Amino acid sequence: MIRELAPADLRKECDSQLMECATTEDLSPLEEIIGQDRAVRALRFGIDIAERGFNIFVAGVPGTGKTTAVKDFLEEVAKTKPVPNDWCYVHNFQNSYEPNAISLPAGTAKIFQRNMANFIQEVRKNLPKVFESDDYARKREVTIGAIEKEREQLFAELNMKAQAEGFILQSSPIGLLTIPVVKGRPLNEKDFLSLSPEVRAEIQKKRDALEAELRNAMRQLRGLARKTDEAIRKMDQEVALYTIEFAMSDLKEKYKDYKEIVDYLIAVQNDILENLDQFVSEPKTPTQQPFPWVEELPFRKYEVNVVVDNSSLKGAPVVLEQNPTYQNLFGRIEKEARFGVLSTNFTMIHGGSLHAANRGYLVLPAEETLGNMFTWDSLKRALMNREIMIEEAGERLGFITTKGLKPEPIPLNVKVILIGSPLVYELLVRYDPQFKELFKVKADFDTVMSRTEENMRKYAAFICTFCRKEKLRHLDASAVSKIIAYGSRLAEDQEKLSTRFADVADIIREANFYAVQEGSNYITASHVKRAVEEKIYRSNLIQEKIKEMIKRGVLLIDTDVVLNREIMIEEAGERLGFITTKGLKPEPIPLNVKVILIGSPLVYELLVRYDPQFKELFKVKADFDTVMSRTEENMRKYAAFICTFCRKEKLRHLDASAVSKIIAYGSRLAEDQEKLSTRFADVADIIREANFYAVQEGSNYITASHVKRAVEEKIYRSNLIQEKIKEMIKRGVLLIDTEGSVVGQVNGLSVTGFGDFSFGMPSRVTASIGIGREGVVDIEREAKLGGPIHTKGVLILSGYLSNKYAQDKPLTLSARLVFEQSYSGVEGDSASSAELYALLSALSEMPIKQSIAVTGSVNQKGVVQAIGGVNEKIEGFYEVCKAKGLKGDQGVLIPESNVQNLMLKEEIVEAIKAGKFHVYSVKTIDEGIEVLTGVKAGNRKPDGTFEENTVNSKVDKRLREMAEKLKEFPQAEEAQEKKDE
Repeated sequence: MIRELAPADLRKECDSQLMECATTEDLSPLEEIIGQDRAVRALRFGIDIAERGFNIFVAGVPGTGKTTAVKDFLEEVAKTKPVPNDWCYVHNFQNSYEPNAISLPAGTAKIFQRNMANFIQEVRKNLPKVFESDDYARKREVTIGAIEKEREQLFAELNMKAQAEGFILQSSPIGLLTIPVVKGRPLNEKDFLSLSPEVRAEIQKKRDALEAELRNAMRQLRGLARKTDEAIRKMDQEVALYTIEFAMSDLKEKYKDYKEIVDYLIAVQNDILENLDQFVSEPKTPTQQPFPWVEELPFRKYEVNVVVDNSSLKGAPVVLEQNPTYQNLFGRIEKEARFGVLSTNFTMIHGGSLHAANRGYLVLPAEETLGNMFTWDSLKRALMNREIMIEEAGERLGFITTKGLKPEPIPLNVKVILIGSPLVYELLVRYDPQFKELFKVKADFDTVMSRTEENMRKYAAFICTFCRKEKLRHLDASAVSKIIAYGSRLAEDQEKLSTRFADVADIIREANFYAVQEGSNYITASHVKRAVEEKIYRSNLIQEKIKEMIKRGVLLIDTDVVLNREIMIEEAGERLGFITTKGLKPEPIPLNVKVILIGSPLVYELLVRYDPQFKELFKVKADFDTVMSRTEENMRKYAAFICTFCRKEKLRHLDASAVSKIIAYGSRLAEDQEKLSTRFADVADIIREANFYAVQEGSNYITASHVKRAVEEKIYRSNLIQEKIKEMIKRGVLLIDTEGSVVGQVNGLSVTGFGDFSFGMPSRVTASIGIGREGVVDIEREAKLGGPIHTKGVLILSGYLSNKYAQDKPLTLSARLVFEQSYSGVEGDSASSAELYALLSALSEMPIKQSIAVTGSVNQKGVVQAIGGVNEKIEGFYEVCKAKGLKGDQGVLIPESNVQNLMLKEEIVEAIKAGKFHVYSVKTIDEGIEVLTGVKAGNRKPDGTFEENTVNSKVDKRLREMAEKLKEFPQAEEAQEKKDE
């Protein structure tokens, strides 16, 4: 049924009375995410469930406020969660290359850090005083004096023995020398050699015997020296221990409940006692020490390095990492130059976002996380191993082989929320087998929400919150109504509101600017209207140029720009020749090992096909099936698997009805009533989720209702696209078995986009008709300017003509379809109805009103189907008509199923009210041709002919005449066919 649309059909305004307020200042701020019930439910589930792998991927198009909404949502949830512990690193006195990580209650790490600093400062201050005291000197003298007496007595005995044998002892740098004495006179070397051989031999014999005793005595002397050193060291340690014991006892008492700290304090105490020299040595003057910081180096090992300080938190941490580089996420170990050499220690360890978010929530942008080198694989490894390791990326890859720090890993328990586009989600699901194991929850952000009264009030509450947050002027009721209308325009649906809040916020900011300029206390409808118009005006220069050229009759030539991009993959390493320094080549070690490769069937096929050595090295293939037979025995094994799984993960057990549901779900996964799926990871996820609901309800067992809910919720979280398609089919936006597009002599409409702005523009479509058997020829395709969808639409025209007019005669025509003044590619099917109208006009020789432009696709049955960008297309033709002068008979013909998508500019609505412009909706080609020609389309009569003097009768008559005329040229036709061969 043909109908001209009334102004009320063209734009759905919002009644300002629904807001129940004079301005948004009177409203309560919004405390929830609006229009995203599916996403919110998924977020709540993902946050509440504690099972492993239930991290969240938030999917949605840019501009829907995902990041802000998720961060605000998490911050509200985090307030109810406990504050996690602090983490710090301390020196490992057993292995300085592996610092120890210590966990302390929130706020305690900094206190411990200060306590240790104060303790060491006190020790450095007090110990030198003690060792410089008179009491220490006297005690040292007593200790040394007792041992010195033993030494003197030993020397006296040696001297007496030497004198008895005719020698005297003389000290030298190389030890004690034995000097022979003859007749009371010591002999030098010359005198000794002048003696007779017999005397010399006798003296030498005695000397050898004496030196043997001397060596034994020297051992005793060295023992006494060691005894002295040991006694002094023991005394020093006793003195030092007495000095530091009071402060150390206080620390031990304060941290007695933390075994790791008590052990650390004992190690610190022992190290101080073992290294007293660095505490009691005399400090050097500045002239003696050109680098004062060198003095502090020995004491760094007693410092406490706080890497996570949660003292300021009021709940669980929420960390939004916008730049997820490897170091920003996992931390880093800094180095410093000392005398031209890079060095490091545990005090240079710095935590990353994972440390800060531990036992809380970490929000990451998906694209940036995937794009940063090492980040994605390292994040997956950390989530799987549940620990944070701080190490250099180069060391992980084997590029750095120097010995460095290996800090003790910190246990990880964090909810990671990835935020990205649906495309990124699909790619990760398809190509990253670990992704689904780690991110089991999908929170899908919709781009629209229903335009109900409740949602409109929430829209107003959002505006109130936004104005308060950014300290803008509030909106009055009329302005709120305009913003809601703009939301429907963005959604391209009268029954929807856009959730692209970034775009809505930009309009409010701009409207506030105009309100400030005018000195208005509130943002009004006129400010919002101006903001929308100015936003368009700033971007529609090209549209205005096109309008001017159309008005002046100038042809427009479109050009496409092609950008060439290159991707270079480079690796560094010795094998590629990037490292040329000579290195070690250790001797190979014999290998005897059985290697088991685990991968997908596709990887196996690729290796078999493209790696000739693979089959020689991996001769055995163990193929895991995805299904097994649904026998009674296997069903019992399924139940046993469920029992084992529940015990292993400490979940509630399933009752018999729940087990039956799980087995039914296994058949659903297998898509076969006689099979059970062996995708146990998916089955396990359902059990975990069902357990979550059982715990929520306080049930002792998982029942069938819990399993059913788990299955339904799992589907609900991911079926946004399915629901959208169902809704569009229900509302007639999408038709089943719809195909095609055709070209004709008429004004067709298309949408052109330039960056952030899109607009509609008319294009003249022409059709030429002649006798022949070629059928409908697409000139755009022949010129290689038509895309596949456009070409398919043109081919469907032949189906329409054959179905409607070729039931009693052959279809003998040669038709050419073309977009005039088009010099770039043509794609899409939104002009197919216009092409068919032009073709019917050419066949019937009925003129089409050039004042009416057409948009819409068509199928072989002649049903006009919905298209996109209907608002921009209508507005584009209106602007052209306005530039050339509105005559009152101009308008646009659109599909009936697109009426619900109309949200036209108010200017056009006013023009339609005044009768200066018109919008018509049609369901079929017959209805459309009647509007365009003013002549009845014509129904088929019982005898197969059409009503006289109608468009269809004229088309049918023309095709019959063409078929008859073609019979008159059989020889010419045969000659042409031979020529073509």
